[in-house]
Parts: sequence; structure tokens; C-alpha cells
Amino acid sequence: DEEGNEVLLREEDARTVPCGQALDCSVPSLPHMVRNVTAQRLFDEKPVRVTAEEDARKVSCGQAVDCSLRSLPPRPPIVTSQKLFHEKTVIVTTEEDEEIIKSVVAGTLPSYSLESKLGDCKRAAAIRREALQRLTGRSLSGLPLDGFDYESILGQCCEMPIGYVQIPVGIAGPLLLNGREYSVPMATTEGCLVASTNRGCKAIHLSGGATSILLKDGMTRAPVVRFSTAKRAAELKFYLEDPENFDTLAVVFNRSSRFGRLQSIKCAIAGKNLYLRFTCSTGDAMGMNMVSKGVQNVLD
Repeated sequence: DEEGNEVLLREEDARTVPCGQALDCSVPSLPHMVRNVTAQRLFDEKPVRVTAEEDARKVSCGQAVDCSLRSLPPRPPIVTSQKLFHEKTVIVTTEEDEEIIKSVVAGTLPSYSLESKLGDCKRAAAIRREALQRLTGRSLSGLPLDGFDYESILGQCCEMPIGYVQIPVGIAGPLLLNGREYSVPMATTEGCLVASTNRGCKAIHLSGGATSILLKDGMTRAPVVRFSTAKRAAELKFYLEDPENFDTLAVVFNRSSRFGRLQSIKCAIAGKNLYLRFTCSTGDAMGMNMVSKGVQNVLD
């Protein structure tokens, strides 16, 4: 039926006609009867009455074991699966996109190369998302796709995106710091975090505010270099700590990033091991990756 959720309970009467009572030694055909049968809805309490026309069957006495008509087995119920998500899945409609999706699913086109080949980050995310749905057989309609600037994250903070996750943002404050009031936005899913921070801001404000002093701004990385002799370790220590060599080392270090700038290098010897500590400024970022790359450039 159209809705796919009705079960028709159909039952035929078993009628027996003794062979001796039949004039032509056969069971006469049953007249066409229209029987009201109650159909049960799976998702609606109100019953629906439908009609089923029984078959007229004729059975010869010589061939019938008991000269009776057997009932048909009941039909199994039709169960429909419930949708997990109510949002519509993003559908790629163009023929070109369909061919690209098939290539990604088949493995002939790497998923990570979609942005560079298509030149459209959002389109690449939509195609990658559809290919993943076909590979896994799972819907991603609960993960938002629209409303995000995928160009802004290209080569920055996330590779091979298929959507984004929304995080609630709370506001704490005002925080009275160095004579100025600041409202502090906090994106979190941890309960009571914003409330606790807000109480701390209130306590600081009632006490007259806080004063901050920046003593040093830098990120460090500390590799260890092992030599065959302690003499070789000492030679490298003298070279790295010589002020005349700092500018040369800084040029090599700073090539790793537009924002990382080498500030100092300190060395300590322990037998054949030379422990180095590089310090650099990293701009607004934490900068652990840019420091690691800069240190690797110097060691190479």
C-alpha cells in the first residue's frame, strides 16, 4: 500500500465437503464473497476497514486428501525504520559532482586533494561528506555544513572537513583588569565553568580589580643532541652561545614561520649530551609547531 505500514490480516474459511454427498464428486466452487477485514495501523490507533475478495477454488475429490481448502499463512508485518535526524541531507545534484563522488568512493581520487582540484572549499566539503555517507552507509545530516567559511581554515587548522560543530558561547564578567573592564567570552560544553569564572570576576571587581605584569613573552623547545665525545658537545655549545653566530642562526630559525622569531639559545652539557633550550616569540598563537620547525631548521 502507499503508506507501507498496514498489515492486512487475511483469513480464509476451511470448508469440508464429504465426497459421498457431492453429486458430481467434486467440491462446488465457493461463491464470490466480500468480507470485511480489519487492518491494523502501526502508527495510528484508528482502525481502517478494507475489503479482500476471496478466491474461488475448485478441488477434485480424487485429488483432494480431505476435500478442504487450507488457510493461507498470515503475512508478516511491515516495519518502517525511524529517521535519526530531521534535517535534510546535503544532496549533490550536478553530474560532474556525481562523477567526482564515485571516484572518491572507488579510491581513484584522494579525498584530501578535492580543495586543490576543485578550487571551492565548500563544494569539496560537500562532496567529501557525500562520499563518506555512501562508504559508511550512515547519515551525516545531524552535522551542519552550511553557514561556515571553509576558505578560512584551508591550510590553517583543519584538513578534509565534512562540516562543523557548534559550541555554545557564554559570557563572564565584567573583569576589572588594569583599570579596564573586560567581558570574557567562553566557548565550552562544561557545566558551571562560565558560572564559576563569572563569580571570580565579581570577586575581583568587588576587591578593586586586578593588576597584571608581563615578565616575559616566549615559547621554548628543548631538544637534546648526543655526541660521541664530550669535546664535540662542548664545541657546539660554544658555537651556539657565541653572540656573533646568533644572527645567522636566527635567519635559519625564522624561515619556519611569519611570526616565529628566535630570542635566545641556552645550552647545558651532561657528559656526551648537549641540552639545548630555544626561546622564540610566536605572535598571538601558542606556537609549539612553529618553534619545533624552527629548531629542526637549526639542527639540520
